Amino acid sequence: MTEENEQGVQERVQELTQSLARVQADYANYRKRTEREREEHKQRATQHLIKDVLGIIDHLELALSQENASKEDFAQGVELVLAQLLSTFEDYGVKRSPTEVFDPNLHEALLKEHSDDPKGTILEVLQPGYILGGVVLRTAKVKVSQGPEEKQHE
Repeated sequence: MTEENEQGVQERVQELTQSLARVQADYANYRKRTEREREEHKQRATQHLIKDVLGIIDHLELALSQENASKEDFAQGVELVLAQLLSTFEDYGVKRSPTEVFDPNLHEALLKEHSDDPKGTILEVLQPGYILGGVVLRTAKVKVSQGPEEKQHE
């Protein structure tokens, strides 16, 4: 290889090395920017959720401050606050798990009993489950029918 060719190769290697360094720096900046944007988006979403929940906290505090309220009025107030909370959850895409037919992906059977209902029917929800965007946040704890009790032949 001639000295002229060797110098050209070295210049090309240096040029490619500098280009690679620029691409790596651009990629590092891109990663930092997208991570920063992701954190900002997460913080804004959290702020919106907290702002919505603050109204619910206000209503709970108001209910607790009603010393002279009857038991029925207090219970009705708590039911309204619960409805507000569930509505806020729905606004954020959180839904309660369906409670008709047992699905092991959505439910945890804590109790089973014989009943006139078909096998696999949910008889009672002991603790509701919640789903967000198809992801189970918490399975529902349920009592499930085993179907009618089979009669023993004597």
